Amino acid sequence: DGQTADLSDRPHFMDGMNGNSGIAVVHNSRITNETLLIFYAPARYNGEITGVFTGMIRGSTVEERLSDDTIDLQRVSYLLDRDGALILSTDPAASPGIDLVASLERSGGVSREELDKVRATLERTNGMEQSPFNFEGARGAGSAFITALKDADWALMQYYPSAVTHGLAAQANSAGMTLELELALAFLAYIIYIIVKNRRQKRRLVSEKQELSGVINSVTQLFSRFALVDFDSGTYEYLDGSGDSSNRGSYAELIKSFSGKYLDSPSGAESMSQRITPDYIRTHLTPDVPYLQYEYQIENNGPRWENVSILCVRRRDGVPASALFAIQDVTELKHQEAEIRLALQNASDAAEAANRAKSEFLARMSHDIRTPMNAIMGMTAVAAMHMDDQERLTDCLNKITISSRHLLALINDVLDMSKIESGKVTLSEEPFGIPDLVDSVVTIMRAQVNGKRQELDVRISDVKHEDVVGDTLRLRQVFVNILGNAVKFTPAGGRITFTIRELPSAVHGMAQYEFVCSDTGIGMDREFIKTIFDPFTRSEQSETKKIEGTGLGMSITRNIVRMMDGDITVDSEPGKGSTFTVRLHLRLQEPEAEDVGALADLNVLVADDDRDSCVSTCATLEDIGMKASFVLSGSEAVEAALTARNEGRDFAAVILDWKMPGMDGVETAREIRRRVGGEVPIIILSAYDWSDIETEAREAGVQAFIGKPLFRSRLIYALRSVLSPGVSAAPEEPLSFEEADYSGKRVLLVEDNELNREIARELLSMTSVEIDEAADGRDAVELVAEKPEGYYDLILMDIQMPVMDGYEAARRIRGLGRGRRVPIVAMTANAFSDDIRMARDAGMDGHISKPVELSKLMEVLAKYLR
Repeated sequence: DGQTADLSDRPHFMDGMNGNSGIAVVHNSRITNETLLIFYAPARYNGEITGVFTGMIRGSTVEERLSDDTIDLQRVSYLLDRDGALILSTDPAASPGIDLVASLERSGGVSREELDKVRATLERTNGMEQSPFNFEGARGAGSAFITALKDADWALMQYYPSAVTHGLAAQANSAGMTLELELALAFLAYIIYIIVKNRRQKRRLVSEKQELSGVINSVTQLFSRFALVDFDSGTYEYLDGSGDSSNRGSYAELIKSFSGKYLDSPSGAESMSQRITPDYIRTHLTPDVPYLQYEYQIENNGPRWENVSILCVRRRDGVPASALFAIQDVTELKHQEAEIRLALQNASDAAEAANRAKSEFLARMSHDIRTPMNAIMGMTAVAAMHMDDQERLTDCLNKITISSRHLLALINDVLDMSKIESGKVTLSEEPFGIPDLVDSVVTIMRAQVNGKRQELDVRISDVKHEDVVGDTLRLRQVFVNILGNAVKFTPAGGRITFTIRELPSAVHGMAQYEFVCSDTGIGMDREFIKTIFDPFTRSEQSETKKIEGTGLGMSITRNIVRMMDGDITVDSEPGKGSTFTVRLHLRLQEPEAEDVGALADLNVLVADDDRDSCVSTCATLEDIGMKASFVLSGSEAVEAALTARNEGRDFAAVILDWKMPGMDGVETAREIRRRVGGEVPIIILSAYDWSDIETEAREAGVQAFIGKPLFRSRLIYALRSVLSPGVSAAPEEPLSFEEADYSGKRVLLVEDNELNREIARELLSMTSVEIDEAADGRDAVELVAEKPEGYYDLILMDIQMPVMDGYEAARRIRGLGRGRRVPIVAMTANAFSDDIRMARDAGMDGHISKPVELSKLMEVLAKYLR
């Protein structure tokens, strides 16, 4: 009826979802607002129950059948369940669901004996057994029958009201003919007997027909049509009344009408028209062959694929005299087979392409790995031949170091990709600052950028939340990969722009960031962009042939971004450069109150030849609560400062970009001091290392320096340092090995490899620190346990060691219960983020990956030994 209803609470639905089949009665259906008889069974797909098939019979349909009478005897019919509850009836006064047997008992019109007969009939399970009983109505006695139905937990009760009996008796009495009454009653009894008998036969036939119809219906769902062919008479008949020809007719004419419609016949010499001739079927459908089956394509309102099964119905002398043609439309199956074949072919092509890509990758990796290895081995041999030539020896060592780092980068990429593809990478959750992340990325990239005389411009836009939580190691890897590619594929003298922007976020406690890297490099065509994130993929342009790389960087980058629920996109054109955009949500740290009260309403002048940088800086100042204006050159800055002095509204501070055309920042500061005076604080803003000009700048009157990109926190810190007394200085940089002196400090070095232990000992001894050594974790635990508390100032712990690994050793040392916590730092080749997490979970305080970088080692020594 086009109705919908929620059946999730219906018992038959829940029973079907539990794997059961049955018949249920629904009163007051939500769909049709009437009684329904529900036939239900579970629907399964791939072994799982996905729903319930239901068949519904309207109560009105059943009531019409119940009231269908050949003789009008005012019969009333009731359909009951085994408990005596009313399902349907032809009595409009009866309410579905009432206990009809209990109602009969309460009425008092049926004797206890008769009621027992009714209940016994209800309890029968063999079906189609009928029990008559009598009752007393308001106008006399009446007759009724109750029948347990076969294959259903129902019973049919029918009665002829007492009014019928009373009417017959009254008619006989008025005529004064007792005999007529007896004959009428006898005739009535005979009629009832005939009716009951006919009803039984009818029910039995109906039941058998329903069973046969159910089987036929189930089978016919698989087939589009059936035809019965009589070879003796040469005729056919469509059993379902459908087909391209008439329902009955000459079989020879039927073959002729179809012969021109076959588009594709079975394999072999015979055509489809030949295979369905009587002679062919009689020859091939022998007693040993149960059926013939063919698949063919036919024109039937368009090209269709069909399958015909020919079964023998009757034989004469062992030869088929008639046969059943069961025809099935298999067009969709053929389409599905074609799709599966195509999918298999695509999978095969993809696997072949993957194998080819990996083979090419291994060949390329062999070349890329052997190149730095050749340099290392060659420079080692050259160094050995020039031991007395200090300059030549230093040059060889520098080249060995460069080649070693390149080889390490290749290995890291391969291992990282393998770890990502196996699903073993886990992301850490640690607090960090966006400025520190950007600084570390820029620091890593600065040498490569300077080496190609490129310009790296880092821009900040609307970054209001700098302190977040995430995997800073993986984020740094993402941006180093993207910027590294920009440097590689941008010619010398090109420009690379790295923009960090905070976007609105609809997620509470999270901030959305957009990182955009644009370059003026060689760009990519659209075909390569489609595969840039695939593993082992590299551009085949002539300009890229000599550029080193594994082809894994972008695949690793995309996987990391996706693991962080982020998104990465690329836009590029050949010869016009490329733009990579990464969008991420990062969880915010608990905000700390900013001490900017002393900066409110102060007026600041910004001078930078980059208008976008000026606008961004002024927006940050105004967001802090200050007033800001900008100029685009040093000369304009001098004039603006002089005008403000003459009008009695000196700037609270002047921020000057170091690199400006014409008059740079230092010259501008010197001119402001000369013409305006020494009261106005001047801050130099630079994207470069200002150490070479620091002395000159301070002599020119510069009081502070800020590095680009200009983050809000750094701007506040610099302004407070020049405008408010007592602001702490920036943290000290770690000393170099030549400058460090940690005399009186003691380090426990835990390392099972003797060569690695020797290297570490030599490096540490340069700082005058005292060194104890342990060859495995158990020795380390014993050394710490036997020494007094506070004996060691630092423990450098390897991880993979015999007897006891570094994780267990750290846990044992922490379990000693010492009051003073000795710092434990992992120094290991286990270099992935989950290795760092495991070290932290074991109680370690830090992590240095092998091969050890001297700068990282010095940072650890400076942190724990100063």
